[in-house]
Amino acid sequence: MKSLLSVTFCFCVLQSCVQHADGEPDPPDPSYVQFITPWQPGVGMGLYVRVDKGGEPHPVQENISNFTTIARGQFAEKGIPANAIAAASFLEMGDPKADLQAVYAIRQDDDIQVFRGYFVPGFGGPVEWERVKIR
Repeated sequence: MKSLLSVTFCFCVLQSCVQHADGEPDPPDPSYVQFITPWQPGVGMGLYVRVDKGGEPHPVQENISNFTTIARGQFAEKGIPANAIAAASFLEMGDPKADLQAVYAIRQDDDIQVFRGYFVPGFGGPVEWERVKIR
């Protein structure tokens, strides 16, 4: 019994060494999305999305204000698909609150896609989503 445990332990260690021996990084986490809003001197706050840990942020919109993440429980009322990974709302600088926009990330076809749309006062969620090209 003791030798069986030893052999099993050695096999597990060897297999993990073989899987990562070639120096390849771990594959991206399919559920990782981070919206980033850095302050840019002379431009204001920008909206970026990072779709894998340690990856480069991709621009979504410059000159934004009123950035707020959207909780999963609010996805349906905002017109965001239930299987979206993350979502947020924002205004373009100088726009009235009636021009509120939303952005969400979702996994489609083994890739993470980002979409944005405008909220329509009195209607609820955005009428039309358009894909944001991030790669």
